[in-house]
Amino acid sequence: MTNRPRGNVVLWLLLAAAAVFIFAVLVILPREEFFGRGNPLPEGTPINPEYKTFASCQAIVDTLAAAEKDGQRIARDASVGAPEAAPQATSEAGSTSLTTSGFGGGSGGDYTQTNIQVEGVDEPDVVKNDGEFLYTLSKNQIHIVDANPAPQAQRLASIAPAAEDSFAQLYLQDFFINGNRLVAFGSRYVSVVPSPDAPPPTDGLEPLPVPDAGGGSGGRAPEADVLIAPEIYPFPGGFQVAVALVYDITDRANPSLVRSLEFEGGLLTSRLIDGRIYLVLQSYPAYRILAADAPGGTFLPRFREAGYQTEPGEATTLPTGEEGFVPAVPCGSVTYLDPIIEQNFLTVASFTLSDPATVSRNVVLGAGGTVYASRESLYVAGTDWSGGIVQPLAVDRFRALPAPEIYRETSVLHAFGLAGPDITYRGNTRIPGHVLNQFSMDEHKGTFRVATTENRWGADVMINDEQGGPVNALTLLDAETLDRLGTVDNLAPGETIYAARFLGDRAYLVTFRQVDPLFVFDLSDPHNPRTLGQLKVPGYSNYLHPFNADGSLLIGVGKNAEADEQRGFAWYQGMKLALFDATDPQNPRELHTVDIGDRGTDSPTLYDHKAFLFDPSRNLLVLPIQLAVVSDSLKSGAEPERFAYGNFTYQGSFVYRLTAEEGFVEQGRVSHMDDPAAYFSNNGFAPGYSDLFVRRNTRIGDVLWSISDGKLVGSNLVDNLTTVATVTLPPDESSGRDALPL
Repeated sequence: MTNRPRGNVVLWLLLAAAAVFIFAVLVILPREEFFGRGNPLPEGTPINPEYKTFASCQAIVDTLAAAEKDGQRIARDASVGAPEAAPQATSEAGSTSLTTSGFGGGSGGDYTQTNIQVEGVDEPDVVKNDGEFLYTLSKNQIHIVDANPAPQAQRLASIAPAAEDSFAQLYLQDFFINGNRLVAFGSRYVSVVPSPDAPPPTDGLEPLPVPDAGGGSGGRAPEADVLIAPEIYPFPGGFQVAVALVYDITDRANPSLVRSLEFEGGLLTSRLIDGRIYLVLQSYPAYRILAADAPGGTFLPRFREAGYQTEPGEATTLPTGEEGFVPAVPCGSVTYLDPIIEQNFLTVASFTLSDPATVSRNVVLGAGGTVYASRESLYVAGTDWSGGIVQPLAVDRFRALPAPEIYRETSVLHAFGLAGPDITYRGNTRIPGHVLNQFSMDEHKGTFRVATTENRWGADVMINDEQGGPVNALTLLDAETLDRLGTVDNLAPGETIYAARFLGDRAYLVTFRQVDPLFVFDLSDPHNPRTLGQLKVPGYSNYLHPFNADGSLLIGVGKNAEADEQRGFAWYQGMKLALFDATDPQNPRELHTVDIGDRGTDSPTLYDHKAFLFDPSRNLLVLPIQLAVVSDSLKSGAEPERFAYGNFTYQGSFVYRLTAEEGFVEQGRVSHMDDPAAYFSNNGFAPGYSDLFVRRNTRIGDVLWSISDGKLVGSNLVDNLTTVATVTLPPDESSGRDALPL
């Protein structure tokens, strides 16, 4: 009898120990595995799930309605309750490529062009240069300027949107030049006039039956399904469209419109490869589906080919109504990832400049935001800021226990193949973190490389590092399958990626919190990426640019900074230019630096690489800069005020000669203002934006052209930047009466 209580105690102790062990295995260990520093997504998260096409329009409607009703971004399998269908083509039309070499008027020539990321993949901009003519977008007009020879420079023509209906006003975004073609992109709203017979809106989220347009049973021919169901439009009275306008500029003084294309949604960006234009758009479907037999638009993204052609100088206006819009693709061609469904549409479209009437289109149910393109592939990265609720893997085994709620930041990567006239969807994968910009992505020798910063937040879980800061990673994927090949994770815990550049088998990352670590990576073996070395210096770089052919020397453009050890961060100061030497990748060093101004100094180059001009043929570096200077009294105090902003004193182009031997040697400055100091003095601490702020620089021969919204100024590079030409642009839209209406 005396041993029974002791036996019970032992039994209970064993049970308790077992319970602790099981709890540790199922709860504590998964937390460390899933939420510890630098770890991948939880097991069970789709890495490269199978992508499919919807069986019918009804399947899309059911999926969207279910996702909206549940308030979730992750919806049920879209094939449930829908008839099976054979695989559908993911592009509706194709066309042959135009084999035009180069861009901007052809190859060769002594002039500079848009600063792009990938050779042979042109990017749109607000300024283009073909060696003879300059093209600039200013105040919603594209101006064509005969710039060579510079002393006889003059504006030849301007293209401006018509403004008869303010609601349908087209706002130009950027453009391409390709030989004798100009392609302009913009956005506007299309008017919708509700039918008097349409039923009133309802808050019901359950869809009514709709006709089948994609391979299932149900009855009507696809051409009868153009108008599927009316929707509540995101903008009262209409919906947003992106517009592509193709002009013939053979006669630069008299451009003529060749084709007008309109796509529902917002234009993320575009690319030009061998005469073929690629557009990436994002749109949102109607979640509240009304009566199926009422007139209205489709919940699929729409497309309209206006087909306008004009004689040189003839005025044309775009239609204001929705007539002529059709779904970009049939329902059975919309691609999705099972079971992850994003509640918006990603559209990739393309056409050749030789045949702009033939448009290839591919629609995916998914999100996107940042775009990278090589000559063969296009990648779109979309960030899931909510991250979803991440739970331990074996949730079914302890469903009664409260699961920790950890919100993780993830990126969804969509991959498209660009080989041939059609766009092919390769698939989709998720990786931890968010992508900073297009330079955080790269494709090389069949490997897609991505640099990300991951933020996590939640309760009762150790996240990131001890300070709860972000973590960074470099992920390498197979470009065709999106399978993971290798990863470098747990990079610079507590810091954030500020700049990235991939150059061949090397990668460079800049992270920042108090100092600027420049990391150098060897990616020659994608299965075993390695960190070679790092350099820590004050400040940070926002943009990295190769100085020489092999990329062993890098130009960094960013801000200087002074660490505040007490507060655990740094006060950024003026701009900083640096030339980094990674010839010895294990020991990178800062070869040359120059500081520009004080706290408040700014430049478009910090957030737009197209504002950066480096011409290695002449060792020429030019940046548009708005200079801020702190007073001598604040600088000379016993305890300088590191947080003090300077007063603006200048805006214009800063011109440098940059060599590996001498570093940054200033050659002079070019301002479009007669007296910059007086302008800033009169306008105080917040001077706003002036039409005379230089935003781009380009070169033709010995002439540096600086370009603002108000004028173009040509400066002689071999004669102390003496002004040799000035072309004044119309001060506002109403004054451009000689502009060609669209």
